[in-house]
Amino acid sequence: MDILVRRSGSDIPWEIVEAFKTNATGIPDYVTPEYLAESQNHVTNGGIIFLVVFAGLIYLLRAYGRLFVIKSFALDDWLAGLSLLCYITFSGLCIGIINTGAARHNEYVQYIVTNSQLDLAQILDFWAHLVYATALFVCRMSGLTFYHRLCGRSGSLIWTVRCSAVFLVAGYIPQIFLIVFHCKPVTALWPNYFQSNVNDYKCLPWVILYATNSSISILSDLILFVIPIIIILKLKATTRTKLALSAVLLPGVLVIIISIFRLWIVIQSNGVFVDTSWVYGPQLVIECAEVGSTIIALSIPGLKPLFQNWFSLFNLQLKSYSRSRGLSRPTHNTSTKITEPGLSRADCYARAPSESSVGDRQYPLGRAYGADKGSDDELLDMERGNRKQSPGIEVTTTIMQMRDLAKKEENM
Repeated sequence: MDILVRRSGSDIPWEIVEAFKTNATGIPDYVTPEYLAESQNHVTNGGIIFLVVFAGLIYLLRAYGRLFVIKSFALDDWLAGLSLLCYITFSGLCIGIINTGAARHNEYVQYIVTNSQLDLAQILDFWAHLVYATALFVCRMSGLTFYHRLCGRSGSLIWTVRCSAVFLVAGYIPQIFLIVFHCKPVTALWPNYFQSNVNDYKCLPWVILYATNSSISILSDLILFVIPIIIILKLKATTRTKLALSAVLLPGVLVIIISIFRLWIVIQSNGVFVDTSWVYGPQLVIECAEVGSTIIALSIPGLKPLFQNWFSLFNLQLKSYSRSRGLSRPTHNTSTKITEPGLSRADCYARAPSESSVGDRQYPLGRAYGADKGSDDELLDMERGNRKQSPGIEVTTTIMQMRDLAKKEENM
């Protein structure tokens, strides 16, 4: 724990006090102890912890629904769990970086932080961004696996998903290569211009690496979350139904916004008069938010079994559409007289199978994964609009039989 010295009404860590006493590091005159004592470590660490806990809670709810309600744990669920483990590891590395002091003012990093602390921060950053890229890649592959399972009956969409997977792999490899080979000779360090070992390595400017990887990440997110847009557009349903499904399948738009914001911060932090290391902490929080929001966005459809009432509107709308698509509705002759004692026309309808009960016999995509129990696979049925048999035929036939019975009773 830092030993604090009271000075000018603020708490000044002992290392700053000692640095000003000896002035061995050559601190400029315009830099004050109060300025160097400023820190946002608690805020950034708290934000990272909150994001991890929230994303982890959403995934646990998804896993509970899949394991104990649907009783089926598919490949996309396993991949999402692996991405969560990578996310937790990345968040821990980020907190370690922040606690070294590397996310405070430039002057603090240059004049107060020791070389060994800087080396540790650079090594942690190296591994953190390898895990960061891997966490996003695995999570995106989890999303593609889910879409592949969801679109199992649509050949064109299956190939769209597979081509997207190829692109994600092709984007992940250069991201890893850029991080691993950012310096020559290869090292986990990334020396600052004021460090003694800066001439031992020839390194890429960090803004080029971060901006390149951020751009690849944005393209990957666009490809991943444009697939549900295509699915919804191809679905032959009402506008209301499509809007309802969009609320479930399109929260990835937030992920894209976060990715763009991260790229903007990277570019802005390269300015001449920007306090680069001070922006570094918020940048790590943005990266944690990007991974966490991706996990959350891809886990929302998996919450359906736990919140069946919230999603019932989607199923009712889709069933109603499938029944009315090119099919004759039950009709009756208003002039027909039903004279069976105690049997009214309303009784005929009451005794006929209900539309909802007939519709429940229809199973959409993913039957093997427990769609009849409220699975997330039940969100879409790409072939509902092409069915030839009417679920209303059974209702019509039953009503006609009841009419014949009434006529027989009348003629007797």
